[in-house]
Amino acid sequence: MLPRRKKMPGFRSYEGMREVMQVDNFFWHLEWYFEALDIDNEEEKVQTVVMCLTDTTALWWRRRYTDGCDINTWENFKHELKRQLYLESIKDMAMINLQRQRQKGGMCEYVKEHSTLMLEILEMSER
Repeated sequence: MLPRRKKMPGFRSYEGMREVMQVDNFFWHLEWYFEALDIDNEEEKVQTVVMCLTDTTALWWRRRYTDGCDINTWENFKHELKRQLYLESIKDMAMINLQRQRQKGGMCEYVKEHSTLMLEILEMSER
C-alpha cells in the first residue's frame, strides 16, 4: 500500500510584490509547506511553487520557461526570482523612508515601522 500524502489547504498565490519582507515571507511559508507535505525533491519543489505564481511572477516564469529555462533546483529558483524582484532602489527607498520617518501614532507602531525599514536595509546590504 502506498503512503498517503497529507492533505493541506492550497497555498496562497504570489503576485510579485517587490517588498523584501513579502518576498522573504513567501519563501519562508513555502519552506514550511514543503516540509508539511514532505516534498524533498528539488524539481518537485520548483513545480509546486510555479503553481503559486500569478501576475508579474507568472509572466516572468512563462518567459523563462519558453526560453529554455535551466532552473531545476529550489535554491536556484529562489535566487533567480529574488534577482528579478529585488530592485536596487529598494535599499535607497528604505533609507529615504527611514530619514523621513516620524512618529504619528503610538510608540509600538513607530518601533514596528522603524524595525521593518532597518530589516529591509540590512537584507539589501547582504545581497
